[in-house]
Amino acid sequence: MLPQIKTLVRQLLEGVKYLHDNWVIHRDLKTSNILYNNKGDLKICDFGLARQYGSPLRPYTHMVVTLWYRAPELLLGMSSGWLHAMLACMHTGLVRTV
Repeated sequence: MLPQIKTLVRQLLEGVKYLHDNWVIHRDLKTSNILYNNKGDLKICDFGLARQYGSPLRPYTHMVVTLWYRAPELLLGMSSGWLHAMLACMHTGLVRTV
């Protein structure tokens, strides 16, 4: 089961990298916005809160993600590291459900 989890996490990180390479922030990445089929394909969905970003960064509202999935940085008003914390929480959730 661990190889499947690693594959899911790898696909998720590749998807987030693709979004960021194309200057898109999802802003509502959580388990209910990730689709998974019986072939092992993972898809990121629900781009309703997604925003295009660039340089210089514009200020965005911090009230975007479902409360239960918010990273500590967002809840405490900090500015960096939120994506890594959220991905770590999602990875932990995948491991715990196995």
